[in-house]
Amino acid sequence: MPGPDQPSTTSDAPSKDWTEKVKAAEDKPPEPPKEPISKKLLDFLQTLWRAGGQAIDVVENTNQVLNKPKASDEPLTYSDPSVKKSSSI
Repeated sequence: MPGPDQPSTTSDAPSKDWTEKVKAAEDKPPEPPKEPISKKLLDFLQTLWRAGGQAIDVVENTNQVLNKPKASDEPLTYSDPSVKKSSSI
């Protein structure tokens, strides 16, 4: 065991040099900038708008399939009536 006048030479003791920096923090790449909240909001609104349009399209398609046009829904057309004229009057 070394005395008070001799430096300790244990290899498992960590270095106590205060000028030494931790290298793990230096190795990290810089963090990319976050996406602005305004862009997130616009993307969300566009998604909602598209979803609403698709929901309307689905409802219209199902209504067309389920409610097929009936013969009574067609406009009524009559054949030209032929009138017989009597000449004996």
